[in-house]
Amino acid sequence: MGFVSIVLTYLTFFYLIYKRVKGSKRGILLTGICGGGKTLIYSRLVLDAFKNTYTSIKENVSEYITDGGSSVQLVAIPGHERLREKFFAQYVEHARGIIYVIDSVTVQKEIKDVAEFLYNILTDPKTLSNCNKMLIFCNKHDKPTAKGAGIIKTLLEKEL
Repeated sequence: MGFVSIVLTYLTFFYLIYKRVKGSKRGILLTGICGGGKTLIYSRLVLDAFKNTYTSIKENVSEYITDGGSSVQLVAIPGHERLREKFFAQYVEHARGIIYVIDSVTVQKEIKDVAEFLYNILTDPKTLSNCNKMLIFCNKHDKPTAKGAGIIKTLLEKEL
């Protein structure tokens, strides 16, 4: 075998590995503390319907077809402090993005827990190496006592 064919073989090999790794990261994680509205957001996206929800004790996983026609795996992770770390660690390796859901009504009273979990996500080595996209989603803005995005940002900055 000549030098060119060996190089082409290696390039083909690395290309196939790259495509496999890139293709395996197709998950979007919905995460946050308990009561933020993750399950309702999940059911609105997946089922396109409003459902009464309760505190989750297990993850919700479904394929979601985007407007562009591509498929992603949407995972709603339970927010209870005893469960969230376990499920987050299980799914973060296959995540291409994270949506961190915050309850705009109760954020001021729960800011310590909200900021602590957000900090854990942002400093997790698997998150840093696998997931480069994150959205902080302020939920329940339609309630009269909801805090604005600017106030929530200031609260998080102070706490972090």
